Amino acid sequence: METLLTIIFILLKIMVVLMPLLIAVAYLTFAERKVIGYMQVRLG
Repeated sequence: METLLTIIFILLKIMVVLMPLLIAVAYLTFAERKVIGYMQVRLG
């Protein structure tokens, strides 16, 4: 039971680190596409 809790806590820590990174990458990709769209004078 103790090893199961350890594994769960490790997985939670990994998720806490990865989720903000994935959200940041998604937002930066969205922002980049918007900027490129404005540079080409169209809404992207």
